[in-house]
Parts: sequence; C-alpha cells; structure tokens
Amino acid sequence: MKVPGPVDRVAEGAAHEVSGGSALQRNGSAQRRAGTPAKRGCQASPANYIFPTGTPLLYNPDKMQRPKPYQWDYDRAGAEVMISSGFRTFSIGVFQWLPKASGKGLKRSTTIRVNGYVADPQRAFDRADELCRQLNAENVRSDNPPAWLQKQYSVPRPADVPAKRPLNRLSGSQVRTIRDQVMREELLPLGFIKVKGGTYVRRRSDQIHLIDFQANKYGGSFTVNLAFHYAFVPPPYCYGIPRELTAIRQTDCMLRSRLGHFLPEKCDTWFEYGADRAALRQCLIRCASESVIILDTHGSQWSDPQRVLAMIQHKLTESWHCDHKALTIAALEMGLGRFEAALTKLDRWFIDSKGFAEPKLYEKLKAMLAALQAGGAGARMMDWIIDRRDRERSR
Repeated sequence: MKVPGPVDRVAEGAAHEVSGGSALQRNGSAQRRAGTPAKRGCQASPANYIFPTGTPLLYNPDKMQRPKPYQWDYDRAGAEVMISSGFRTFSIGVFQWLPKASGKGLKRSTTIRVNGYVADPQRAFDRADELCRQLNAENVRSDNPPAWLQKQYSVPRPADVPAKRPLNRLSGSQVRTIRDQVMREELLPLGFIKVKGGTYVRRRSDQIHLIDFQANKYGGSFTVNLAFHYAFVPPPYCYGIPRELTAIRQTDCMLRSRLGHFLPEKCDTWFEYGADRAALRQCLIRCASESVIILDTHGSQWSDPQRVLAMIQHKLTESWHCDHKALTIAALEMGLGRFEAALTKLDRWFIDSKGFAEPKLYEKLKAMLAALQAGGAGARMMDWIIDRRDRERSR
C-alpha cells in the first residue's frame, strides 16, 4: 500500500511544498524560503516549521490555515519520517496547540499517541484525524481531559501482517519482581534502602554507597552501576539545598563505575535476562554480592579523603570516573582544611562551567568557605546528604 506523501502547507498566502528528505532538510528549506537562515549542526523536529510570524502551521492535510489556540492537531510529518525508516509499526502524536507563556506564538501540549502499522498507515491517520475532530468539537482542554480520553490508541493489525512471536526470555516486569525479591534478601539487611527504580543506597558515616540495576532500553539485559560519594560533597545539581538519601541518584555521586570493570573481563558487562528464573536469581545474587564487596573494599581504602583527592587529581584509576572533577576537588580540599586551594578550584569550576554551574550552590559554598576560614565557633562542613532515619532514631 502506498504511504501517504508529504502535504502542502500554506503560509502568508503562498503555498510552500514540503519536499522529500529528512526532517532537518525539510525544516531548513522551509526556513530558507521564509527568509530565515536554517540552523546547522542540530537535529530539527518536524514539529518546528517556523515561519516569519513565529507561528507554526497545522499538520492536518485538510486544514490549510494557521492553528488557533487550544486547537487539537496531529504530527503527520513526524509519523511519515517513522514510516520511511523501515519500522514495522509507527505512532502519531496528537496534541493541542497552547499559547506560550511569553504570549508570542504557540507550543504543543503533552502528546497522545495513536499506534499504527506501516503496512496500512492510512488507518492510523484516519484514527488521529477522527480523534482531533472529536476533541475540537467538544472543546477539550489538555489540562482537563475527559474520562473517555486515553493516553494511547491502537488500530487493528492488518490481516497480512503476521503476529509477533513471543521472545524466549523473561519480561521486564518478571525480572523486576525477581530482582526486588533478591535485593530484599541480599542488600536490605546490609543497610541499603530501595529508592527509585532499581537503585539501592546506604550511608556509612560520611560515605554514600549506591548500587543501581539499569535495564537495557531495548530489553533483554541489564547492567549494574556503582557510585561512591562523601556526604560533605554537594551533588552538582542540588540548587544549594541538602538532598534526602532517598532522593539520591548515581548522577549525584562524585565517583561512578560499572560492575563489569571489576570482574575478570574488566569491561562494560550486560547480563542477559534469559528464560530461566533460577539462573537469573543466581546472577542477581552474584551481582549484589560483588557490588557490596567492591564498595566495602573501596570504602575502607577511602576512609581518608586525601587518598580520593590524589586519585582524582592524578588519574590513578581507570575503573572509577568523576563527572564533576573541579567541584569535587574543591569540596575535598575544603574538607581537608586547604581553604586557598578550595577557593581557587571553586572559582575555576564556576568559570569553566560557562553558565551550567548553579549560582546558588556556588554562593553557598563561598559563604561556607569564608566561615571556615574565619574559624567561628559554628563553622563546619555542611552535610549535603540527609538520612531522616538517623534523626528518627536519635529522638
């Protein structure tokens, strides 16, 4: 069956034909025809056809006019890109045009998906068009959807498209259930608590130990992320506010690695789900056991922050990496009482970040550093990772 071709769009009374090619090429050509130079080196979305007035055009092929605020529409151009990419299925984004907070132009609301088959795409387009007509007729608002509105719709599979064969492996939900059971037995008794997803974290004195089970986004396997942190080192994106232990993520930690780098293979290792529950359970037990041994061993070695500082400064290990080196070194220098070196590194972190460093965190660290240098009675390093269980136990 022929795939629906690109649609003509009208702007400022002149017809603009969106030709074939990639979404980036179509966006660039549309901008050049409108007198606006196309941006180079970035991936443009089919949702961003910008014309002189700054208002995008409707995607619907049967409405050749600019959208109005709160009008429902669907992304046909984006779906056509997916259709031409060789996938078995595709989806269409249905959304509502909303006024921007600045009052200039419109933006898209949260998307509702209509799933279809490349072998019969018109059926999905018809469903998206029907849904838009119904939403517009009932004046539905995206921030107050009716009870009948779903987040996702699917059209029937065409008769000539064979059903997908089930994979001979455990599903993601089955793996999560087994993993939760294993970690209740292996990690929770050792002081770890379960936080979001497959992340487990514990605090030992000033040390934070984190184990994160990360699923492959394509399914079928997982890897294990490890992280180490000191409670007196601020997470890089904490806005100058202490973080709850239950809210910490591996990206908050100063040192990160993966379990595979400490196994005999010494490489990034992904563990297959397989179809055998008992085998998966043993694999998870081994992963948990090895992860705890690694964190215990390094935690003992790094009881003195000076050793960690030397390792980061001189790159003495390839197993662990530090994403925010300057900030980490500044906090470690501060904790070791080397205030001048800490100030130099803190300023360098803020300058080199080119706007990505948080000003509130920078100012708070500067004030803390000044208090430590002054040597007041209440001057001390701040505890950036809070475990409320310690407070409750102390009551």
